[in-house]
Amino acid sequence: EIRACNAGITISTFMLDYAVGVYEVAHPMRENYLESMRLHNLGTPVITPQEVRGISASTPPIVELRKIIFEDVTAPVSALRAIMSLSQAVEHAVNAIESRNELLEKFRSNQYPDGFGFTEMYYGIPVGGVAHRDYHDIVMNLAETSDEMLFFSEVLCVELYEHASALRKSLKTFSKEPVVVRKLLLRPDAEARQVRVREKYKDWYASMKPIQDMRRKWWQFWRK
Repeated sequence: EIRACNAGITISTFMLDYAVGVYEVAHPMRENYLESMRLHNLGTPVITPQEVRGISASTPPIVELRKIIFEDVTAPVSALRAIMSLSQAVEHAVNAIESRNELLEKFRSNQYPDGFGFTEMYYGIPVGGVAHRDYHDIVMNLAETSDEMLFFSEVLCVELYEHASALRKSLKTFSKEPVVVRKLLLRPDAEARQVRVREKYKDWYASMKPIQDMRRKWWQFWRK
């Protein structure tokens, strides 16, 4: 099980790297998009070539990580919740990147709905009371999704490390052989980024606290 935890930590670290890659594209893209929209509203739109460039949509090994968490490790509840949230975030990220690439291809080939052009489709500007906000929503949501992946990847690294460390401690009774447990270590710049992300999801751990059941037992109703 410790070996399975180490494998899970390795994949979770890879997932974190994947999240960083999406983060480093999605956040600047969102900031540039918002600035471009602000300039458009002022009458001087500026769209750089980078804003209409496709993004790679590779899928990280989330299936293998999910198998480790659910089948190979007696994972704590927090790890089970984290892998479900991470799986959902990865799916959303991959779908968003693929959908954006498809929209960009339509933009390049001038495939627009009747009455719409690039500007209307890019900014989600209504035409005749109808607005196509697909591109706008993708840009906004992809940045949020990258934060989710950063947070839950780190949660899994920490949870699996703590679980494996507890198992290693119990093994001291049976063996004197050294048991290695992998641990995520962050550089100062990465730590600064994660501090911001942790603050954003600070209530997540609070929702994991067990609730004490204060209800009286059925036999207690007869006691005076």
